[in-house]
Amino acid sequence: KPAKGGKALRGKRKKRETSPGDAATATGTMATPKKKKIKRSKSGFDAKDHVAKNPHLLERAREIAKILQHLYPDPPVPLNHLDNFTLLVAVMLSAQTTDGKVNDVTKQLFKQCRTPKKLAAISFEELLALVRSVGLAPTKSRNLIKMAQMLLDNFDGKVPSTMEELVQLPGVGRKTASVILCQAFGQPSMPVDTHIHRLTVRWGLAPANATVQHVEAVLSELFPRDSWGAIH
Repeated sequence: KPAKGGKALRGKRKKRETSPGDAATATGTMATPKKKKIKRSKSGFDAKDHVAKNPHLLERAREIAKILQHLYPDPPVPLNHLDNFTLLVAVMLSAQTTDGKVNDVTKQLFKQCRTPKKLAAISFEELLALVRSVGLAPTKSRNLIKMAQMLLDNFDGKVPSTMEELVQLPGVGRKTASVILCQAFGQPSMPVDTHIHRLTVRWGLAPANATVQHVEAVLSELFPRDSWGAIH
C-alpha cells in the first residue's frame, strides 16, 4: 500500500512538473504568456500599424463597401423606436436577443414607459413582466430603471450625446453608446457587436485573436469616417 501511494504521488508530481505553467517557470520562460496578454491588450495593438503592414486590406475594405452598398443601399435602423430615449431602451434590450424579439417587447413597453420619468417609476416586477422574453431580462430590467433615473438626475431627462457621458449610464457599454451616437445623433462611430467582430476576422481584416477594441480600431482605419454609420 505505501508503495502504491508513493507511486501515485510520484505520478502526480510528474504530471504537475510537465504542465505548461510549471514548465515555463522551470525554464525561465514566464515571459511567453505575458507577451500573449500584452499582444491582446488595447495598448499593445496599433491599428494604423496593422493597416500599414497590410496595405491590401484597404482594397479589400473598398470591395466590401461596394458589395454592402449594392446589397443594402439604404440600411434602416432595425429596432423600432420613437425618439432617442426609446432607441436607447431598445438597444439596451437587444443584447443577446434578436431585433425582432426586441420589437415585439417594445410595442407594449413603449405604451407604458415612453419617457425616463415613467420608466424610472415602474417597479422592477412590472418591468420584468414586460420584457421577460428577452435574454438577461432581470439584469436588463434593473439597468433600465437605473438608467432612466440617472437621466432624470444628471441629464435633465435627456439622452446625452457623448461617449463619455453615455457609458456612465447603467447597462450602457461602448457598443451601445456607439449605436446611439451613430443612429440618434448622426455622429461617426463604429459599433462592434458579435456579428461584426466575427465577420471582420473571417474576412481577414483583423487578426484572429483581435478583441472588440482591436476590431473597432481596424475598421475605423479601413473605412472613411463618413461611412462608418452605413458600414455598421
